[in-house]
Amino acid sequence: ARNKALFGDWKIEEDIWLWNSMYISPIFNYLEYLSFRNFGVSTFSMRLVPALLGIISILVASFFLIRRNWKIGLIYFVLLSVNTMLIIYSRIATLQSLVLFFMLLILGMIIHDKNYSWFIAGALLPCLIFSNLTSIFFIAAVPLSLGLYYLLYRQKNTIIKSCYLLAGGIISSLVWLIWFIPNFEGWRIMNFSIGHRIYFDSYKVMAVIQHFLKFSFLNQLIMVITVLSLFLTIRSLLKKK
Repeated sequence: ARNKALFGDWKIEEDIWLWNSMYISPIFNYLEYLSFRNFGVSTFSMRLVPALLGIISILVASFFLIRRNWKIGLIYFVLLSVNTMLIIYSRIATLQSLVLFFMLLILGMIIHDKNYSWFIAGALLPCLIFSNLTSIFFIAAVPLSLGLYYLLYRQKNTIIKSCYLLAGGIISSLVWLIWFIPNFEGWRIMNFSIGHRIYFDSYKVMAVIQHFLKFSFLNQLIMVITVLSLFLTIRSLLKKK
């Protein structure tokens, strides 16, 4: 984003192997570029994007919960507002601020629990891939939670919600192909070759799972908590209906 603002190009040299975060998180870089273009290249403009993302995500997610239950929504809003991780990510220009932004928006759509909100949630899931590839675990947790709920309770409206989620994901993915196809080589190198060999190799298709299992018990714990949290959220919403 800084290169584009200062020199008019996303990359200064043609060597595709040089580090370029544009291929890791194009959404974040486009937003940072807009900030640099309007406010100049500075620490303020760099931190402005994550600060706004943090504020918007808290307001949107809290709004949908407040509509369902005013007291719980207000508590949710207060806890998010003083959450240390959200405050830190909102003060520094890292990719995690955008990841949390999309996660909270998706959770807000799930809490809203309308067919169109499930469609929007599905449309936002591919955006996580182009925010930070490691968020693929959260992406997998959403359909897994819906599938788990259907296996336990056999409710037909769960299938309907899954179809809307899938439709949104497919349409969003097709739109993302416009960017992805011409930038595939750079995206592949930045995500799977430079500093990320631990994720994928041509002869290790399951390297993501291997890394996930051997890196830290915290990874497994986070995945389990994410699936259980989404499952319990969906369960409580559908049981009320």
